[in-house]
Amino acid sequence: MTNIGDWEQRPEFELAEIRRGIQSVSDAMAGLRGRCGAFGVTVEVDIRGVITDLEIVPSAMQRSSAQLATVLLDCHGKALEEATAKAEKLWQGVDLRVRDVVKGQAGERQPAYISGAPTMTEEEIQSADDEYFERKNRQGWLQ
Repeated sequence: MTNIGDWEQRPEFELAEIRRGIQSVSDAMAGLRGRCGAFGVTVEVDIRGVITDLEIVPSAMQRSSAQLATVLLDCHGKALEEATAKAEKLWQGVDLRVRDVVKGQAGERQPAYISGAPTMTEEEIQSADDEYFERKNRQGWLQ
């Protein structure tokens, strides 16, 4: 025999589980970081690509400004790739009910790790990098 009280409480229980799941995912995403270091430069970013830590050893300052800028941008990109990969891995283990709620809230502007959209290929990334550096070399690095 089914207890009606249990059925009445079930939606509340599931809603509480979803809320806990959303909070857990939110906390985990907020703490995700990606790091990359090269040539005396270390960049740490959060999942949005915001730099959360930057270290430049004195010997790195001996490079030209263009070389240092290139290293910084490369490290930033690789750190963001690492953070995104961590987010994608985390997202794969999330309860489907939580995913549905977060997807619904994110609407059209869902990051790849939420929407399942393909990320850029290595060739697309390289092409975008090449275009950026060509434009900067033509227009100047201070603009």
